[in-house]
Amino acid sequence: MDEALIPTDAKARKAAMGGILCIAAGAAMTYFFAIRPIQELIATNHTTYYLKGVMIGPLCVYVGILALTGKFGDGEIRKLNDKGKPTLTKKGWIAVAGGLAVIALTLVAWYGYLHSMGFQETSGGY
Repeated sequence: MDEALIPTDAKARKAAMGGILCIAAGAAMTYFFAIRPIQELIATNHTTYYLKGVMIGPLCVYVGILALTGKFGDGEIRKLNDKGKPTLTKKGWIAVAGGLAVIALTLVAWYGYLHSMGFQETSGGY
């Protein structure tokens, strides 16, 4: 295994700090891009939202949780192939699939909540 992939205490601390920052940023993005538009929609019956913001917030929380578990850079998520380039391991592909599942579940919950409240999406009059 390549020495760059073996974690040190400093790398583990940086990963934990990065995980905490990702969780905080994801929580803030989720609030501003998902929860506030719903509150505005309830109050005024009209809102503008950005779908990328709705998806990226929970994804940042997921990546932050992965970083806090210490699974980045320690040979469990990625390894070096025969040519010396890092590639994903089986656990790495599971982490990618988990990220895609977070995005899918976020979209299902977002649109499900909007439709359960009786709101329908419009094209904005274009």
